[in-house]
Amino acid sequence: MIKYYLSIFLFVCSFNISAGPIADLFADGIWGLAWGSTKDQVKKVFPKGKLVKYGNIELFEVKDGRSVFGVERSSNMKIAVGFDSENRMAGASIYFASDAFAKLQQKLITEFGAPLSPKENATGTTVLQWETDNGVVLSLSHFAVGFSANTVVSIGFEELQKPTTDKKSLGF
Repeated sequence: MIKYYLSIFLFVCSFNISAGPIADLFADGIWGLAWGSTKDQVKKVFPKGKLVKYGNIELFEVKDGRSVFGVERSSNMKIAVGFDSENRMAGASIYFASDAFAKLQQKLITEFGAPLSPKENATGTTVLQWETDNGVVLSLSHFAVGFSANTVVSIGFEELQKPTTDKKSLGF
């Protein structure tokens, strides 16, 4: 009987439940901001930034030339921080020069392994996305904008605590 319980215990313990390399680095947030931070907290980290509306979506944007993933960025490159429907920080997109795509791809594969199958559509947009790691989502994209192109690294967190709602508050 003891052998039976011991074998079940060892079998259960053999599952790897640790975080992967993406969550190891980013599960607690980015730039000293925890996932779920308020707009005011983001403003304190990026005092030169501003809230910008695109339809019903509000982003916090700042021109910031900091190096990210070891790739230099010019001072006019944008960082856009996104929020969920409860106005909690849920992700960020970091813009790079269009020619940074290959270097970023190489760096991200070195750090986090191969992405899922690349997605490309008829417009020439390429999106590399890594498997979600304990709620952390990471992608690299390259897309045309007018006669130029953007390279963007996006990182987000899908596991913020869900708000308490009921059918009536949702309109049902």
